[in-house]
Amino acid sequence: MAGVTPVELQTGETRSVRLEVAGHSLALAQDPSSGNHGHVVWDAAGDLAKYLLEGSKRRDVRGKRVVEVGSGTGAAGLLLAMAGATVALTDLPSVVPLLAANAARVLGSARQLWPHFIVGSDVLYAESLIDPLLRGVESLMGPSTVAILANERRCEDTFDAFVRACKDRFRVRAVPRKQMPPEAPESMYILELRLKRHR
Repeated sequence: MAGVTPVELQTGETRSVRLEVAGHSLALAQDPSSGNHGHVVWDAAGDLAKYLLEGSKRRDVRGKRVVEVGSGTGAAGLLLAMAGATVALTDLPSVVPLLAANAARVLGSARQLWPHFIVGSDVLYAESLIDPLLRGVESLMGPSTVAILANERRCEDTFDAFVRACKDRFRVRAVPRKQMPPEAPESMYILELRLKRHR
């Protein structure tokens, strides 16, 4: 891809890639030795940004809301953010730390990445979903994020396993019954989750 210049950083195996698109210069860390496809800047990311921001089919993304799925290093999404879009970057939990570091360098502060709240209702209906759900929630949380999950207690075994898993990963507050809406069924529970430690 034209405009991509790999430059080795002083951090060993991590390398930096610089993309030049539509007058924006973006330097991204990548880790090609990690074996994780999400830790590499792939040509398609720069090409997608060029398609959207340059040439005859370019789009004015200022003020537009964009979700980038499979963000990896964040190349396409961060270039769109530099061009004025409001961008949500998403990827698997194993990719998020490098993605967050790249975004923090570009945006100036990792605090801009973390939501104030993550909410979910009736997201737990099988014990096999507990770990993927909590890994996903944890990957999206920053130091001050509160995840609030509401569910009806339908299966005691699943509920107990869920609460144990939450307590292993998070600081947990069970919302007292008197703070719930009066019409909520007795089987309703609401949990507030916070990270145990800062990243």
